[in-house]
Amino acid sequence: MRRLVAGLLDVILVIVAGTMYTITFGREQPRRSVSMAVNRHVVNGAGVWLFIGLVLAHFLLVELAFGASFGKLLTGLRVRMLDGAKPTFRAVAIRTVMRPIDGLPYVIPNLLGFIVIANNPAHQRIGDRIAHTIVVRDST
Repeated sequence: MRRLVAGLLDVILVIVAGTMYTITFGREQPRRSVSMAVNRHVVNGAGVWLFIGLVLAHFLLVELAFGASFGKLLTGLRVRMLDGAKPTFRAVAIRTVMRPIDGLPYVIPNLLGFIVIANNPAHQRIGDRIAHTIVVRDST
């Protein structure tokens, strides 16, 4: 349950950041095929990819610095290697690159990740399995 709450907190953070980004950098125009829209402010094309890159960089840097995303920090969770060690740069990078896959479908954010976590004895999402990491309660 903690991991679900942590994931939802991270999704809320991304939604708030996306809204602020769109209002700040968006232009008033009709929507196009690849766009983020808030009211009539729209970010298209390269702006969308820049935002996705910023979000992924955020998760990479925060997990490297603290061993957890902000949602995990707030719920008392940490990312660890399967042997209990702090996650390596490579492991955090793999987890980060896999976030868009675990986040599918975007109409129900992170549904695939939650399904995989719920059906895995170690409660690992796809990114955890590939990176050989696990999310545990913080013992510090």
